[in-house]
Amino acid sequence: MPVTLTFVVQGEGRGHLSQAIAMAEICEQLNFVIDKVYVGRSGERSLPDYFTRRFGEAIVEFKSPNFAHDSNNKGIRVGWSLFMGAVLLPKYIAISIKLARRIKKQKPHGVINFYEPLIGLSQLFVRLRLPIVCVAHQYFALHPKFKLPAKPLFDKIGLITLTYITQIGSHSKMALSFYPFENDQKRHIIAMPPLLRNKVYALQTSQQSFYLIYILNSGYAENVLSWHAENAEVEVHCFWDRFDLPEVYNPQPNLYFHHLSEEHFLQRMSACKALLTTAGFESVSEAIYLQKPVAMVPVKGHYEQKVNSFDALEAGAGVRNDDFDVATLIEKLNSFSHKKPNRSHDWVKLSRNHWETYLGGLFNK
Repeated sequence: MPVTLTFVVQGEGRGHLSQAIAMAEICEQLNFVIDKVYVGRSGERSLPDYFTRRFGEAIVEFKSPNFAHDSNNKGIRVGWSLFMGAVLLPKYIAISIKLARRIKKQKPHGVINFYEPLIGLSQLFVRLRLPIVCVAHQYFALHPKFKLPAKPLFDKIGLITLTYITQIGSHSKMALSFYPFENDQKRHIIAMPPLLRNKVYALQTSQQSFYLIYILNSGYAENVLSWHAENAEVEVHCFWDRFDLPEVYNPQPNLYFHHLSEEHFLQRMSACKALLTTAGFESVSEAIYLQKPVAMVPVKGHYEQKVNSFDALEAGAGVRNDDFDVATLIEKLNSFSHKKPNRSHDWVKLSRNHWETYLGGLFNK
């Protein structure tokens, strides 16, 4: 009888969704079966095409907490997000209990949780009594030797609290890292390379002259349009989730906005001069593997992305800036040189071996 696993995924943003796909590919190599993929969403965004194509009818969506954005759709309203989370807590508890009962009824051999808080919350009420493996870069927030930015203190405490909630009742916490890091056996935190999809490993890199921009929140498109109006000779390709606009939106010569597409984005990344992004962990990890320099701008008020950006500097991945100022970012990129490319690149290349060894050892007993 094959090993059967259930995925639970925090479905806002590209990172956790892509990691779930990469994990499914590893599971296939091990002949494991993914029976259900529960995806927690706020309802603000639809699931991207590449994810629904990959998992199809196995996907079950449910309502889950998420950050509230400001009126310009550029930053995070931390206080309001926490307030709404508290107001809706009874509803989220009920959803979490229902989620755990459904999983319990399926009787999988284990659960892999991609940073969804409601599966952790559920363990206060309905214990699954099976291995729950938590996967995210954020588990370094619980590691005593990982340095988190000191400010804003309120956001730092919030990240630690949320991360703790996601791992309640778990067997282990797999902390995704840009580079090798010490494990914490006492807290069951294991440093692991990023989860990259087969399509990333299959890419052939080249060096073309265009810049690639991943836009998580569409408000940043205004910054790109403003800069490009004065730099029309520079070719720029952006990816966003504005599915109400054409698949390729070309507002001015040499500037292209594309719908989020798994294959198209990766192809562009493998050929770009550099990547400008809002400091999501997954995009930076892919750029490290493809040896593309990255300019990172954490979403305002998004402490997790602030953590990502400073950690990526430690990995020698690129540059960072607090504001999405395209001119400043490109100026910094032009003066950047890889300081530690081999350590991080080689670490990321070992990802599949690490994960197959760990999962095979845990579930093939």
